[in-house]
Amino acid sequence: MALLRQSFFACSGKKFDNDIALSPGHAKKPSGTYGTLTGFCGYLHTYLLGETLLDTVKNNLLTDDDLKQLPFAGLGRPFWEDMPDGELSKRAQGYKSSYQGQLLPMDKFVFLKEDGMVMTEGITYDTYKTGLVDPAITMRQDGKDIKTVWAKTDKKPWRELTALLAFLKLDAINKSPHFLSMGLEKLAYSQGIVMRFWTGGMQLSSNAGEQYISGMDDYVESEFHIPISVSTQGGFDFFQQMITELERLAKITYSSVVNYYDILNTEQKVANALVAASKFWEAMEPRAQLILDLAFSCSADKQPKIEEEMNVWRKTVLRVYNQSCAKDSARQMTAWVKASPKFSAQTKKGK
Repeated sequence: MALLRQSFFACSGKKFDNDIALSPGHAKKPSGTYGTLTGFCGYLHTYLLGETLLDTVKNNLLTDDDLKQLPFAGLGRPFWEDMPDGELSKRAQGYKSSYQGQLLPMDKFVFLKEDGMVMTEGITYDTYKTGLVDPAITMRQDGKDIKTVWAKTDKKPWRELTALLAFLKLDAINKSPHFLSMGLEKLAYSQGIVMRFWTGGMQLSSNAGEQYISGMDDYVESEFHIPISVSTQGGFDFFQQMITELERLAKITYSSVVNYYDILNTEQKVANALVAASKFWEAMEPRAQLILDLAFSCSADKQPKIEEEMNVWRKTVLRVYNQSCAKDSARQMTAWVKASPKFSAQTKKGK
């Protein structure tokens, strides 16, 4: 397990003898690069789930036809069958361009010792901006720039579902994460009713070339499911609309609290508003699967149920506002009334 983690999900960093490093004429050692499957601040990875471990492995296997749609030089041979003799050798470059080489990148070489191990740079890989093809991460074209989805502790995975499921749009060109999009195509021909998937990652910090877990950094993970039979029949559009409405209500929560404390001429207005918006999202998180169920439902009363759910969201905004903004004094009551959340116009627009 240690070898696998250090080989594929290693953090960047440096470790050297200070006495040697500070000696005259000694050049400072460069920092190591972050793990190919880790990324600069921690990719959010997504995989299909099965009823058993074997089912999960099978669900995430890519076929020959799948590989032909991706920029790989074939399946390739696993490194344990033919170990590269260096990071620039012909075997190393051939391995790097294959699916095996992207799935199990040898971006670090490890030497085991009796009292530990030494890790050095291995094969140099592309980043998500320059050609990395990891079937588990989500990438999208944003103008001329390529962007990915990072693991974030202040934005839990369920809030990234519009990006993770964007391949469901009928006009979608980008099909990442490929384990989800390509797996769904195969599941559609099976006896399965729902597509279950796990998404998670680790938020990392970096400083002066070193990468580590600190402060608010942590692991994030979530598990969701959507029905297979209707997953491409407009469900994503409904889900996107619902998430858009949630984001609008979060902004209303934030701006209302800012306005309240601004009327009272309080310096901590932004800090209080950020806490309020965070409380709103925390209250919504347990409802994530329900939101998915409503969006991908085929029931006749789908729209009324969505409206009922949105009413719950608006009541949550009011509750968070009341918790964040006191109305004990006359001055506070005046500010509370003036800044109170107003979303009737937004609601009509959202419809």
